[in-house]
Amino acid sequence: MRRFLSNTRNKWLLGIVLAAVVAGIAGRDVTPYPTECIPDEPVDVTKLISSLA
Repeated sequence: MRRFLSNTRNKWLLGIVLAAVVAGIAGRDVTPYPTECIPDEPVDVTKLISSLA
């Protein structure tokens, strides 16, 4: 592990990976899915396609 951290490039890569993992874990708990955007009934895609044609 010492040899891995002796290179400056590897230190930066390790820091970026750790920052990405921490941001992913924190973002998962902080950002909830907005319930206001959920439609009451399922959308029928075939009606949308036929109205566009």
